[in-house]
Amino acid sequence: MTKAPVYWVYMIDCDGNRLYTGIAMDVQRRWREHLGLEPGGARFTRAGSRLDLVYQVAAGSRSEAARIEARIKKLSRRKKLAIVASQPNLVGLFGLLGLDRE
Repeated sequence: MTKAPVYWVYMIDCDGNRLYTGIAMDVQRRWREHLGLEPGGARFTRAGSRLDLVYQVAAGSRSEAARIEARIKKLSRRKKLAIVASQPNLVGLFGLLGLDRE
């Protein structure tokens, strides 16, 4: 029996004034891409000079991670910063976002 891949939701603070939200199976590899150490990365993060990985949580399936990412991207900056400050686990994040588990 093969184990299902785990997807992560993560947030990056770009220059202290923008928050990027993404999903990845390997956050450390994706982080290196955002830093420009490996090919890839988002245009959004390439525009910034200082990047800080400020939040990550294991979300389980890709569809679950994508739902969380989409909901976070719709939040105001203030609410995103509240997530970063409280560092909720997956259950807490679902509660903050008003989502139900699949």
